Amino acid sequence: MYKVGNALNYVGVESNTGNDGSENSPLPGTCAEITGNPVTNLQTGTSATDGIDAARCRTVTDDSGHRDDAGNIITVGQNIANWFSYYRKRIYMAKSGLMNALAPLDLNDPAEEVRFGFGSINGGYSSSNDNDDNLPADKTTGSANSSPSIARVKPFSTNRGTLWSWLSAAEAVGGTPLRQALKAVGEYYRTEAQPWQTSAINTQELACRQSYSILMTDGYWNGSNPNIGNADDPSSIIRREGPNGQCFEYPNKSAGSACGSPVEPEPFVGSASNTLADVAMYYWLTDLRNTANEVPTSSDDPAFWQHMSTFTVGLFGQDTNLPGLTGRTAEEIASWAATGGAPNNFDWPTPDASSPNNISDLVHAGINGRGGFYSAGNPKAFERGLQDALRRVQDRVGTGASLAANSTRLDTGTTTYQSLYYSGAWNGDLIAYPVDTSSGAISATPDWVASEHPILQQNWDSRNIKTCNPCGSGVTMVAFDSAADLSAQQQSDLTLTIGSTVHQSQNIIDWLRGDSALEQGTASGTLRSRSALNGNRRLLGDIVNSQPVFVGAPNSNLYAGKNVPSGYSTFASNNANRESRIWVAANDGMVHAFNAETGAETFAYLPGAVIKSGIRDLANPIYGSGAAQHKFYNDGELTVADAYVSGAWRTVLVGTTGRGPSRAVYALDVTNPSAPTLLWERSAGDGLANDEWIGQIIGKPVIARTSDGSSGTWSVVMGNGYNSDENSAALLKFDLASGALSVLQTDTEDNNGLAQPVVWIADADVGTTVGTIAYAGDLNGKLWDCNLTAGTCTHRFTAQASGSAQPITGGMLAGKDPDTGKVWVFFGTGRYLTQGDLSSTALQTWYGLIVQGDGAVSTATASADPPLTQRSIEDEVAATSSSLGARVTEEAVDGDMAGKSGWFMNLSYQTLRGERIVTPNQFQGRMLLGTTRIPGQGSDPCNPSGDGWIMAIDPFTGGRPSSTFFDLNGDGDFDDDDEVQGEIVTGIGFTSIPNNPIFVGNVMLTSFDNATTSSIATAGAGGVPRRTGWRELVDE
Repeated sequence: MYKVGNALNYVGVESNTGNDGSENSPLPGTCAEITGNPVTNLQTGTSATDGIDAARCRTVTDDSGHRDDAGNIITVGQNIANWFSYYRKRIYMAKSGLMNALAPLDLNDPAEEVRFGFGSINGGYSSSNDNDDNLPADKTTGSANSSPSIARVKPFSTNRGTLWSWLSAAEAVGGTPLRQALKAVGEYYRTEAQPWQTSAINTQELACRQSYSILMTDGYWNGSNPNIGNADDPSSIIRREGPNGQCFEYPNKSAGSACGSPVEPEPFVGSASNTLADVAMYYWLTDLRNTANEVPTSSDDPAFWQHMSTFTVGLFGQDTNLPGLTGRTAEEIASWAATGGAPNNFDWPTPDASSPNNISDLVHAGINGRGGFYSAGNPKAFERGLQDALRRVQDRVGTGASLAANSTRLDTGTTTYQSLYYSGAWNGDLIAYPVDTSSGAISATPDWVASEHPILQQNWDSRNIKTCNPCGSGVTMVAFDSAADLSAQQQSDLTLTIGSTVHQSQNIIDWLRGDSALEQGTASGTLRSRSALNGNRRLLGDIVNSQPVFVGAPNSNLYAGKNVPSGYSTFASNNANRESRIWVAANDGMVHAFNAETGAETFAYLPGAVIKSGIRDLANPIYGSGAAQHKFYNDGELTVADAYVSGAWRTVLVGTTGRGPSRAVYALDVTNPSAPTLLWERSAGDGLANDEWIGQIIGKPVIARTSDGSSGTWSVVMGNGYNSDENSAALLKFDLASGALSVLQTDTEDNNGLAQPVVWIADADVGTTVGTIAYAGDLNGKLWDCNLTAGTCTHRFTAQASGSAQPITGGMLAGKDPDTGKVWVFFGTGRYLTQGDLSSTALQTWYGLIVQGDGAVSTATASADPPLTQRSIEDEVAATSSSLGARVTEEAVDGDMAGKSGWFMNLSYQTLRGERIVTPNQFQGRMLLGTTRIPGQGSDPCNPSGDGWIMAIDPFTGGRPSSTFFDLNGDGDFDDDDEVQGEIVTGIGFTSIPNNPIFVGNVMLTSFDNATTSSIATAGAGGVPRRTGWRELVDE
């Protein structure tokens, strides 16, 4: 998963001032609401900022107590004392809210730690009350209220104690020069190198450093002119360019612009000058440092140059209408910023010193600064606003899955589908992008974004979500909308307690479906909020490792000339015009189906095993931290195939829940896209035969015909994965119709598991469709040959380096050499399963082995070293932000494969960096492709997740291609300009970890762990080696 690491700066600027005394006054309604007699001697003010609602403050005659958010009983007297000490004034609320919001920041994980600075808006108001005096000695130099001093950013663990002391001593007096304070932070980021440097002892400036300001105030600014001008004026175009063709223009109303999708200037534009919003826009638009533009972007902030993002927090009451904007709310305007739609005549009201319009200007500043605005009418709202701002700052988009496409040809209408996750918020998305028919480039403008479709926004109650009850023997699919349709155990599993509030299963069902009525931010809500600042809902869970699968019309030629049950051509004809779907699994626990044309979710299935594995925790407001850590509830791969099941041809989808706690496999009949049905579900602990062998299954299921006859037997074949109750490696074979499970055990070694297999059809070239042999590897580096008819597995080879086993986790590929008729398997070694795997630099290897024919690896040589030809990486040029890397590997020499059982290539060049192959190899024409990943080792904060290569070699020699395969320089030609020092390039390198590519025509489309994509032309398919078995994969 993609992690940004220690490259975050915050500067929090607190308003501890207010000309009208508002910072020293309580907010309306902030008394502890306790039953009792009204307090009669409480003085009330005459203005909204001075007053307090005396009717809500009570004396109390009992001491039965109330519960705090953690569920601890506190006496009423303590309740009142807490309020009086920490919340009765705005300045107290700001202090307490800051401390509570910052307390959860992780001080133990350097990769997660942020850097924090702070200061007060009017720090040097007077010599008798100078809040700047309490800042650290190395603070920036301010000049009273025209430019306050700032505590420089440092790791939060370093600055925390100083911040607490400073907050405790801070007082509220003087004016409110917000514009000058925000400018002071912007100038700190613009003029000083220190906030951009790697650390206190490493002065290298990080090109990826993200910098933020969080401005907390009552909103009525005053003070001197910041001399910024009208920074959000749309009359002049400001253009920014970055690596990999990134481009941004402000404003950009032209859909034909080279910068991609148009950016409407409203609601960013304001006609007034020198406003707070102008200050925020200036330091957002300005490229603050002269370094490469490599700042990570997010869904809220598209800026890739060094800039300051601004969050604003207003200590206001509950009124949502903005001054000077009758009927308009901050949420509505934020939605325009995200999706467009602002009225053409929209303009912000003109702010002025101490004007109510300055509240609207505070909202405008949050929008221009691409952070957002929060209104805090009570202590909890203030704390939640700060926590949400901190969480959103740490949100980063990534993908751990390959792309999908609706065609293997580069035609009009060809579309790619990319799944995404956002760490921190732990939501996800599925986005459709058109592919240019001439260049193969993926458009920057999507056709649709699934999360933005109305069914995942306001129409949540019409979602078609199903689950099972019962889920084992006699499985039945039921609607997931009423607790009454679930078993008593399922209802119990969906009950969630938060503090003193017990949410019964119906509440959690409604929440999982999309209901926001009980989310934080509502009057009495305690469940996790999934609302963005623009009002959009974020209902889809994070999609990390599940590759989208396109399901369209059946291929009428799929079984042409093959020995299969009759009726397939009729089946294909009857379904030739069915609607296309995109299927993908998400960590909201569901596998989702989306209309491939519109992006509308049409169906979702929540496996019963996910319900019992704690999906209720997803609704916990602390999800992703503490006692409710993020989990991979449904993160597995999907396979779809046309198979003969229960006397009829059907389109069947099989999925696993992947690396999460559920350990489940499920099968759906998706022949009718409007009405999928459940065939079966199996899981660890379901009480059915052999359930103890089901582990966390990472690879794709294989759907194969495993016996002959009039209809034959169709099976789902897969490795048992990891952490099964049996704790050993085995091949699993599920009956596709019933889910009945047969187990082919390999050996009895503990702490082991079997990876994704490949099923080989011995005589496919003469019409046979029955797979009789499966090849798979385990964590101990063993290659297993499993006879699907006899039900036995034989050890054929051990991958090892210097006597140490090399784990096989990425799955197998098999192919037949057209020249010799020998059958080969191809795989790489390495692990990428746990946090501990990331730091390993052990030598891993790429293998090609003969498994059928003369010289095949065998039981006799399984524990020894069979004769293999070694291939080496001979030269390498590393990738940069502006150019691909290039690799040259050894050339095969005539005769050097004679008497050999295969080849191997160690994945290292000069030094061991932990390079590994953890996904299956691929064929593209006569080339064998392997995708490698090199996890970051912490040496590069801008690329902590790592980098990797896509390599193309001759599958049956391991040698480099005899002619150019990759268009390295992107000029459309395959010539000497694509070589390195006169040698043909074997691999291309990237600055981020690549996922397995897909091919549309001759164009290789790749997604990366940071959610970017690339399209690279290749030399074409040519002759195609034998495929592996009956699988419909999106890249075939």
